[in-house]
Amino acid sequence: MSWSFADDLDLDTIRLEEITIHGDYYQKFSPGSTLKRSDSIDKVAFQPCTLSELIGFRNPVYFKSYGNGMLSTISFRGTGASHTAVIWNGVNINQPTIGQSDFSLFPVLAFDEIQVIYGSTSSRFGSDAIGGGILLGSKADWHNTLSASLGQYAGSYRNFMTTLKLQGKVGKNVFLSSKFYRHQDENDFEFVNITKPGKPVERQENASVFQYGLLQDLYVNISGNSQLSVKGWFNFSDREIQPTMVRDNANERQKDKNLRLVADYDIQSKLGYFEIKGSYLWDYLLYSNTSEIITAQHIGQFSYENNIGNWEFRFGTSFNHIKAEVENYNDNTSENRTDIYGGIVNNSLNKLQLSLNFRQTFVPGFKAPFSPSLGIKYDILQVNHSTLFLTGQAALNYRVPTMNDRYWVPGGRIDLKPENSRNLDASLGYHFRGTFQVETAVSTYYYNVDNWIMWVPGAIYWVPENVRQVDAYGFDLSANLRLKTGQLQSELSGNYGLSRSVIKTSVNEDDIGIGNQLPYTPVHITGAEYRGIVRGWLGELSMTYTGKRYVTADNESVMPSYFLVNLRVGKNFRIARQILNIDFRVNNIFNVSYQNMNFRAMPGRNYMIGINFMYNKK
Repeated sequence: MSWSFADDLDLDTIRLEEITIHGDYYQKFSPGSTLKRSDSIDKVAFQPCTLSELIGFRNPVYFKSYGNGMLSTISFRGTGASHTAVIWNGVNINQPTIGQSDFSLFPVLAFDEIQVIYGSTSSRFGSDAIGGGILLGSKADWHNTLSASLGQYAGSYRNFMTTLKLQGKVGKNVFLSSKFYRHQDENDFEFVNITKPGKPVERQENASVFQYGLLQDLYVNISGNSQLSVKGWFNFSDREIQPTMVRDNANERQKDKNLRLVADYDIQSKLGYFEIKGSYLWDYLLYSNTSEIITAQHIGQFSYENNIGNWEFRFGTSFNHIKAEVENYNDNTSENRTDIYGGIVNNSLNKLQLSLNFRQTFVPGFKAPFSPSLGIKYDILQVNHSTLFLTGQAALNYRVPTMNDRYWVPGGRIDLKPENSRNLDASLGYHFRGTFQVETAVSTYYYNVDNWIMWVPGAIYWVPENVRQVDAYGFDLSANLRLKTGQLQSELSGNYGLSRSVIKTSVNEDDIGIGNQLPYTPVHITGAEYRGIVRGWLGELSMTYTGKRYVTADNESVMPSYFLVNLRVGKNFRIARQILNIDFRVNNIFNVSYQNMNFRAMPGRNYMIGINFMYNKK
């Protein structure tokens, strides 16, 4: 049982999270991994924001953004954008053509659960999970008779966000959840153009964003030991592509449509726990009305979980049929992938937890490696309200080449090898839960990624090659203090990450990157936040620091570091069962002129005001 700072509706109340009988599979079979959850206050604070903003502020994770509201990809512990698995309700939603996700298309409102899992997770999530995983999900609150929220936010540069959420029980055995979001941003901010003589102030052009989406979930308790759930998510986005400072307005734009459907049937019986899952993922991308990419995935999964004595085990299989319609592929291309996976854990060895997970992927015409992982957690000291513990994990991981890597014409190569990774993680943590709460941890890691795939110049055109071996190593620090003094509840948190990601060897002896840090991989990244709540008032002051990043493989061209400070102030007005929340936020208080990526302008100081009406019949 964990302590929650507050719930969505009453910011003056400390709530305990609900205990579920079956539990969280990922947490249960991952005692060697570090897993961080976003709490309810985070979800309220970042409701008008994207997932990259929430995760980037609360974790030492770097997001490469191609402009404000543009493509945003993740760099986790020095790995690449395609080395982080993004799991939505148990399904990997990374694009199969490019092997990654655009986090700017993920609004925080869409998810009831947001978790970041650090370290190697291929044995649990499959391909892509070399650096870590982002776990996103929906859940039913069976204590919720009826709740609703309607939010409207307005900000600088004609930035508007509308959110709607309606949840509740229908009878005793049916739970419904509906969510809607709409975002529009002209994004015509002023910036300093450092590429022109005199560094003139210019107004950003061709960077507007329009997006809307709908999520609908249905949960049915069929009997006392079985449940059916169906979850759907449709997203539409139409964006102008923000040009760099050195280019004139290119009038490029991109449209995205995404449909994601998941149906789950869970049975808890004397024979064990069974889960049957069917999924359909459809992704559409149109770039500048010329390049159209459509992919469809049909996924079936089955898993079984039980225990023998003190040992708990889980085995399962999944099948994924992928079909892609891409102009640069030969006709319509399809691919079948089958996974067999399992895990076993023991939690009864007197302060020691052990887990073993494994996965084997099968792709016709391609040999994926066997991926095991061994994790441990040991409670070094347990005294009163204090716990000092050690976790560790050793794993072999992999990444299957993307469909673009294999089938793109010209250049794609079906004979590419998978990327292989050997990972070691260790963490020392301390928790104190009493009149105040303290959580601290220091983690260290080492990844060796072999057969790293890169597109390199060929004799006539670019081709993908298994060209490099990369070592990624470093450590993370995190601390969180929560206390209550009179009517004031306070939380102070901070994190720091040091990540070295160095090219060790290359098939090209003249590779200028050997011995250097990977481009756009900051060595240092840190964040801190203070949050206070008193009598319905909430104040937050957050700070992030992003270290210098190299633009080129020879590490000659460097982008400077930058430091950002944001402020948010809000007030809850209670009227019977209703709450009216008004908040005001200032981003980039000190009006810092910075770039996340080279020559991609970012906004200076900007403002947003929000009104959120919340009703709860509990």
